[in-house]
Formats: sequence, C-alpha cells, structure tokens
Amino acid sequence: MKPNLAILIGVTLLLSACAAQWGSDPVSGSIQRAYWKLSTLGRKPGVKLSGDPESVAKQYQCTERELPLVMVEKNEIIPPRVKAGGEINHRLLYAVCTAEPAGVIRGDLHRRIYFKGNVMDDEVKSGFELQPGRWTLDAFSTVPGDAEPGVYALEVEFVAKRARFREIQSFQVEP
Repeated sequence: MKPNLAILIGVTLLLSACAAQWGSDPVSGSIQRAYWKLSTLGRKPGVKLSGDPESVAKQYQCTERELPLVMVEKNEIIPPRVKAGGEINHRLLYAVCTAEPAGVIRGDLHRRIYFKGNVMDDEVKSGFELQPGRWTLDAFSTVPGDAEPGVYALEVEFVAKRARFREIQSFQVEP
C-alpha cells in the first residue's frame, strides 16, 4: 500500500470514530461518506474465494454434521444511507461444506428490494452454485434517481433442494 493512501485511510478511520461524537453536522456526514467509499474500494462485483474448504470444514466441524451446511457469516450494505441516484454495495460472506469433495449446491439466488412492504426489484440467478469453502459475494446497485426517500430492505435468498438461507438488510434513501 502506498504511504499516502495508508495515511489517508488512517486519518479517515480516526475521524470516522470521532464522527459519532459530533452528531449529524456536515463534517461528520462527509467523513462517514469518505469512510464508506474507502470501505468499498477494491471491491468488484462477483464471487470470490475467501477461505479454503478444509479451514471451513474444521471451523464448523463439518465431519460431525449433517451436510450440506451453509452458514451466512456477514450480510451488509455500504453505505447504509444513500441519496437517490447513488450506489450501494451489498456484501454477503458465506461458508459452505458439502457431502462430496468439491461438490456444489445448485439453486436459485434471489435479490429483492422492498419499499413500504412492496417488492420494487426482484433479480433471480437460476442455477447459482454454492461451492465448498468461504466465499464473498459483492453486488453493486444504483438507486434510481427518482427513488422515494425512506427505509428500504434488501433480501437475499438462496433456495435449493437441500439448502436454503434468507437474509435481510435495510438501508435508507435520503432526499
């Protein structure tokens, strides 16, 4: 990492820690936005292996469990507050153990966005494969410029014959 970037990240982290003490003044809002931007720096859309299958199997004691095993370890949206027309990053970190070495679990991956109880967007990836190990799935979405301000929810659901998970994370669209 370049020294100037390391200093910038360090100062941003320090200032963001102080931002909570400052309340909602414009300085803290700018610092939070910079922190969120830095948090997603280097993230690219798609699925990336984050941990080998053997480490995951050991951590979750998969030899002693009924398989397949799917564990959602993190579900986050950055930034949690965005202006209409802005971009959000949805990150899902999950771990998988399969009964067969290098086996896969095929199913449908749904990403739905809700507002006021109604589905605003429903994206489905049929035949999505969960493979053994720890995986990071990043998706980026642009909030429509005419989106109504308020609290939205992003639901991610995986449905297969022998495995299923459903996670929901909210975010706010500001005017």
